Amino acid sequence: MRLTTDRAEIMAVLGHPDIWPCVAPESVAPDDFEPPLHDHYYLVAGDQPEALVIHHWTDGDTLKTHHQVLPQHRERAMEHSLSALAWAFDNTAVERIICSIPHRFPNVLAHAKKAGFTVTHDDGEQHWLKLERSQWAS
Repeated sequence: MRLTTDRAEIMAVLGHPDIWPCVAPESVAPDDFEPPLHDHYYLVAGDQPEALVIHHWTDGDTLKTHHQVLPQHRERAMEHSLSALAWAFDNTAVERIICSIPHRFPNVLAHAKKAGFTVTHDDGEQHWLKLERSQWAS
């Protein structure tokens, strides 16, 4: 995984027709979206991006993460996720990484658990998970 701020690279994954409807409000078109760069890290995998991982700060020691992998590269999804998590723990002062996964994506929940996340709670619409630095290091 490598860090990028290039809108074209970010949107090559985020704006993909299989990904965009799952992550964006219906009222926003990919061409109209400007990825926020402040307090965000965008990591891409591959020269022609296969995956995009967004880490953004929620407070001083917590990052929220979002992982998207293009359909034709999903067999490498775990490799990309673990690489992005390692990048965050190796290159930032993060103590925990959190994510939220809507109930309609049980496969994504299973993927996050396999990557080391544990469920902290369920708000009725989505599962909330976390991965602590101490869990990652052990």
